[in-house]
Amino acid sequence: MSRLARPVKVVCTSTEQPFSNFDFVDSHFQGSAPIRRLFSRARSRKFKTVVVETIPAEGAVADEVEELKALCPDYRLLGLKRISFWSEPVPDASALSAMPAEAFLGWAILKHDAATFRGQEVDRWHVFESVIPKYSHHHNYAPDAPSIPVQIGDRSFPLALPGWLYCQQNGLNKCCAHVALRTLLTARLSDHELPYSRINKLLPHPPGGPRPDWLPRDGLFPEQIETVLRGLGVPFESIYYPQRPEVENARRTLPYQKLLYSGAEAGVGALLAFKLDGPNAVGGHIIPIFGHTFNEDTWAPRSEGAYFRLGEKIRYIPSEAWLSSFLIHDDNFGSDLCLPKRFVRRRHADYVVALLPMGYACPAYAAEVVASRFFYSLIPRLTGTENVWLDRLLGFVAQRELILRTVPVSKAVYLDHLSSRRDWEKNQEDPELIEALTPLLREHLWMVEVSVPDLFSSNLRKLGEILLDGGQSLTASTLYSSFVMGRFPGRFLLFLGQDTTGNPEFAAVPSALVSHTGLLIRQ
Repeated sequence: MSRLARPVKVVCTSTEQPFSNFDFVDSHFQGSAPIRRLFSRARSRKFKTVVVETIPAEGAVADEVEELKALCPDYRLLGLKRISFWSEPVPDASALSAMPAEAFLGWAILKHDAATFRGQEVDRWHVFESVIPKYSHHHNYAPDAPSIPVQIGDRSFPLALPGWLYCQQNGLNKCCAHVALRTLLTARLSDHELPYSRINKLLPHPPGGPRPDWLPRDGLFPEQIETVLRGLGVPFESIYYPQRPEVENARRTLPYQKLLYSGAEAGVGALLAFKLDGPNAVGGHIIPIFGHTFNEDTWAPRSEGAYFRLGEKIRYIPSEAWLSSFLIHDDNFGSDLCLPKRFVRRRHADYVVALLPMGYACPAYAAEVVASRFFYSLIPRLTGTENVWLDRLLGFVAQRELILRTVPVSKAVYLDHLSSRRDWEKNQEDPELIEALTPLLREHLWMVEVSVPDLFSSNLRKLGEILLDGGQSLTASTLYSSFVMGRFPGRFLLFLGQDTTGNPEFAAVPSALVSHTGLLIRQ
């Protein structure tokens, strides 16, 4: 693959003043806005050198060249460059082997295509793929970002930099949906290589039957996107609002933001397709979402119930309420941008896909609703314990300020999380109890963390969690079997069965953790 190819030529250029990103991109890459965005991001990291390598077409790049030759007989690959950004001076290629790994800021493969397509001349540079890690702001979360191997000069970086692959369409064999899919799906592949031809071969005809003039670059329909996901064995949850009988009601009861957050917080990502607006608008656009920001000081979560929804029955506040923006790529503008939570109006959001982690049967938001029901069933076993933190928790519940946050964890991850936690008094869970509880756990778990205001947002801490079986679909018939256990200050709660009236019964097991502990944080 080209990201691991040995270079034919290496040129190192100092980027210290008076070097100009604009001049360089204008003169070398046709002033491409997404490429300029890469340089701007490197500038914000105080880069001092850009290394430009001429490389051969291999792997997914070579595959695309062959696909384009079949599509456009006069297709020509005019250039293929691998660029990398460094925070230290790199005088020449021989110095790369001695550069400290922390000086490596990011990389990109830039491709120059030329062809005659549908009577129009195409001659442009585009970002075939790139990775520059997200900003290190403490409130930016992009969990489980892949580390994609890359070679620079004669030096290999097997686990180079964690980041979600950015790709750009070329207007020939791939559209915005292709590159959005590649951003999210390469994270699931062991070699992080997904040729566009593989996506195109999975595509069925567009809805309505074969159309001689339709090509993948014209855009993908929801049915086609879902066929690709199924063909690659990727579980997902989706909603296409225009197909719902009551479109506007569906947009209100299941807003697109909830699905996007579900995929982003789970560390697997989501897709948002929206229609364009304005007098000359035609068609739509699709973007990948892979993370979110967290505003610990936002006013909205607590004020909504206290001031604007008086009298309404609020069962819990989702952690999504502290989200300000989604972290996205947009192939038209560049990588790692922030999309404000409510910027895309509901009526414009047409199609949303939340990917699921492998082995999971339902999205996080569904697990969260089920966990909230279990929590209220557990309240009798949390009452009268003389534990001050349980009393405080119940006090916040009475004020409609219960907070839930749902994340997927494997059995091994949860056991590590439980054994490594310390409560505020520095207590640690009894290892023998953890061993005794281990057989109850499933391989794939939804961990629904339970917290209260200030403890959650300002301190990133919680008062326990409810575990559900992630591999089980959550229906009325499987509801109780999905419950694994609950943990709260001073006690674990295990499901015993249902009483004669059908209400659930739980058994309490003492826990050494008697106060709050840290959330599971994955950035």
